[in-house]
Amino acid sequence: MSSNEPPIDEPPVEKTAEEIATELARLKAQRLNSIARKIRKARSAITFKLLAIADLLAGAKDELRVYGKEGVEDVKRSQATLRSFVNNEGMLPRDEFKTFQRLSSITAEERELLTEQGSGFSVLKAIVDDAGLRNDVIKRMRANIVMDAAAVRRVRLQRKLAAETPLQAFLRVNPNFAVIESRKETRAATKSFEKDAAAFVLKLGDLAQAGDLSEDDHQARWNILRPIAGDLVARFRAFFDAQDMPVDWRELHMVYSSDEEYGKISGMLLALETMASGDFYIPDEENGGYCETDDLNIDHRLIDAVGQIVGISINQALAMPTAKRVKRILPAEAKANTRKLVAPERLLRSVEICAGAGGQALGLHDAGFRAHAIFEREADAAETLRQHFHGAVERVFTEDVTRVDFRHYRGRVDLVAGGVPCQPFSTAGVRKGEEDDRDLFRRAVEIVDEIQPRAFFFENVKGFGDAPYLAYRSELSAAFEAIGYQCKLFPILGSDYGLAQGRPRVAFVGFRDPDAMSRFKVPPAFPQWGSSLSSAIGDLVSSNGWKGFDEWTKIANGRCPTIVGGSRKSDKFSFACGHTKETWALLGIDSTELSAAAPGPDHKGQFRLTLGMGARIQGFPDGWRFQGKKKQIKSQIGNAFPPVMAKAVGLAIHAALENVEFDYEKALTAGFTTPPPPRPAKKLGSGRLTGLSRYNMGHDVPELEHRFFSELSMDENTGADLIIGPGDYQVLKTQEKAEKSETPETVE
Repeated sequence: MSSNEPPIDEPPVEKTAEEIATELARLKAQRLNSIARKIRKARSAITFKLLAIADLLAGAKDELRVYGKEGVEDVKRSQATLRSFVNNEGMLPRDEFKTFQRLSSITAEERELLTEQGSGFSVLKAIVDDAGLRNDVIKRMRANIVMDAAAVRRVRLQRKLAAETPLQAFLRVNPNFAVIESRKETRAATKSFEKDAAAFVLKLGDLAQAGDLSEDDHQARWNILRPIAGDLVARFRAFFDAQDMPVDWRELHMVYSSDEEYGKISGMLLALETMASGDFYIPDEENGGYCETDDLNIDHRLIDAVGQIVGISINQALAMPTAKRVKRILPAEAKANTRKLVAPERLLRSVEICAGAGGQALGLHDAGFRAHAIFEREADAAETLRQHFHGAVERVFTEDVTRVDFRHYRGRVDLVAGGVPCQPFSTAGVRKGEEDDRDLFRRAVEIVDEIQPRAFFFENVKGFGDAPYLAYRSELSAAFEAIGYQCKLFPILGSDYGLAQGRPRVAFVGFRDPDAMSRFKVPPAFPQWGSSLSSAIGDLVSSNGWKGFDEWTKIANGRCPTIVGGSRKSDKFSFACGHTKETWALLGIDSTELSAAAPGPDHKGQFRLTLGMGARIQGFPDGWRFQGKKKQIKSQIGNAFPPVMAKAVGLAIHAALENVEFDYEKALTAGFTTPPPPRPAKKLGSGRLTGLSRYNMGHDVPELEHRFFSELSMDENTGADLIIGPGDYQVLKTQEKAEKSETPETVE
């Protein structure tokens, strides 16, 4: 070909269907991102202009001051003049005048937060009318919680409900228990009762702390306290329908198992009736005499039964000095409890799917969630789970979650959690997203709908939060909202919780109760905890006396790449993916394959990680008993959600559900304890009134476990308890099939 001849056009390269679909998804995500940004920008502009009106009003106020004869401003006339001016000349509605005037008092920081969120007029009006509400809303905005008009209404309602006494709250939810038709009169009677009941509890505390009294002194005190108890019983029955409450202590545990709040109120009435009859110890109706206790003068469980209704714990009743017992501030007037917990005080129930080797399960266990059932399809990973989450009742199952009827768990679960397969969104491989047959997110929506838990938590890789999947995430959020849940998606980084790797993940949480959603705060990050590779696994690397260890620590003083487990179909025996090979090499690691042992004394150059080192990098406790072949264990470790990250999110969910606060710094550095095997029931302490210790001692461990998970129901045919265990959905399906096969066809 001569140099003057035109070049021949190369034929266009045809794209595959998958490449075309990926490109279309990318363009769609770009358009949606652009629209979302413009909406946020427009809302911020509206807020800015609303606040600007407030500034203009403040300026007009100075110009329109009206002064009297003596040169003193006539405030009323000035206000009327300003109102008339902005209404007639500025076209500002009269009913909005006061709101805009008060908006001028908003601080610069509050303005910035409100503008950033694009707060509308209804939000601005609400927060300037109520200083307490304003503080609560701004506090949530600082925590990056979106506070729209609905969220502000929920916070206002939450503040109103927080001022209720326990009995008021119960009667509001269950108005059929109110004897008095007038709600106002019922509230007044309840407040009066609780005030006197609180004073009575403190007198009982005095009796308990009085020491070894003579019989005459003891009788004298009883003669004073007994009629007070009788009066409280009569007053309680005057506004509360208690005709179906238990009449003796043997029945109380049955009430607790069905309705804890009703059980507490029943326990209070039973305690008052016991003392009104002259008994200051709990009668043992079955064997005669009284229930065993070491308490002096009065059974502390009687004090606790009344105290928990009026906001006085047994410890407060016994520890409060007599001088401070004169006046008791009721919960409605008390300051909010700001005590931060290190560990959960109340255990909640969970169901976990796609659990893997138990990283998330362990973290949630430490965050106060007890696994009602754990599902993991891979047999080797399920066996790893059984090594740790053992109980008197089988709770680890390998059933395919797409074929399980989860309605069996409805009404008995606080949290549904899981690590749905992440490869569809992983940046380490080909990302098909929602088109991948391993994507279980849509099934996760169905499972939540079937169980109806108080909250859900699904974690996934960072790729799930990337732009190409914006439309899919919106679709999932809409699906969860359609079944009654409000959702939040946020990133979480392993290095912020002490791991020697970045481990970027995405947490997808949701709550059925809007109040819990408004209370939810993303767990705080602690980037200063970030660990280096050498500090994380140094003791394991040097365990065989490697002479090059000291030199290695000098180059391994940074964090390592995120380790991966990869697909189980792959033959690769490594924690690394291709594009991280060079980074591993800079840390002195040969990432091509794993080793069976740490480097020996005379090892030269780079060394290979072991399975134990990978588990340590993931934050598993030493001694976690992984089961299966080496490549299976590699997948279990590499695909796990680190326990400390799961615990951080679990504590945040627990805090929102139970309206408590945690000291995350102490809680997350406390270490992990493998769930212990079940132990025989012990005698109940004086701080809880959940039934007689003699009753609990008479039941075996499996039955106690079934009771904890609400797996007992009454068999109408036999009149006995029927156990509905976590795996009984299989039996039910088998029975249904058998019944269908035995039923003859009917010919009409």
